[in-house]
Amino acid sequence: MSEERFWNNNVGLTELKGRKFLQMCPPMAAYLTPGTKVLDVGCGPGPITRDIAAMVYPGPVVGVDSEPKSIELAGNLVKESHISNLTFQVGDALQLDFADGSFDVVLSMNVIGWLRDPVRALQEQRRVTREGGWVLVMMADYGNILFYPACPALEKHLAMLSHLNDPSDQEVFHDTSQGRRAVELMSQAGFKEIKIEPYGNANYRGTDGFDGIYAGWMKFYLNLEGPFAALNRKLIALGLLDAQTLLTAQREIEAWHAHPHALYLQMPLLAAGRVT
Repeated sequence: MSEERFWNNNVGLTELKGRKFLQMCPPMAAYLTPGTKVLDVGCGPGPITRDIAAMVYPGPVVGVDSEPKSIELAGNLVKESHISNLTFQVGDALQLDFADGSFDVVLSMNVIGWLRDPVRALQEQRRVTREGGWVLVMMADYGNILFYPACPALEKHLAMLSHLNDPSDQEVFHDTSQGRRAVELMSQAGFKEIKIEPYGNANYRGTDGFDGIYAGWMKFYLNLEGPFAALNRKLIALGLLDAQTLLTAQREIEAWHAHPHALYLQMPLLAAGRVT
């Protein structure tokens, strides 16, 4: 399961297809060597999984996602790239269709923040990882996102998203502060050996991700018609957000993108659990 389930007429697809593994989570590369057998949970349309397959070749890599549309696009990516060690299939993060100990490394990137039962998902990832292997989880925490120049309305919107983390709400769920609970979640999933590696993402004019940051916020989070529209509609229904604040936030991100010294900073983390 991944954020691709919020697609609306492929809005945001370009940004998702342009994501690169080493930009998303550089510390994860240390666990991936040639011959490693890898499972990518919540692979989306597959660009990151493709990067991983090149890194571990000839080790087999499997990408799973709950959205058939994502897997269809990922399959096309394999055909276009002629990658021999990469396959994709529809799958449920809470009930992976693999035998115990099937993989050397199981990873997920920005996935469990969308899951109402992250511990169960981590337990499943642990189950299908062999003894001595690693479960690697990239977790974001929206509390450490910084924009310069400042975007007050956007920051207010970010803060309001924290109210959508009630797992009993079957309409909308998104946990934007899961990163700070990384040790707790990994421990509850049964991991005894845990490593937490924070790292920084900085984007500014001239970097590969600068335009993608702008387009992603405009098309995803600050949009009543885009992939995450349900989040904003829920916040409005709760009285935590109004259309004017959303419009102001859009204007702020426009001004940010146009500023010659614009800077975006975020500190995600890699939670690594060794299967013992």
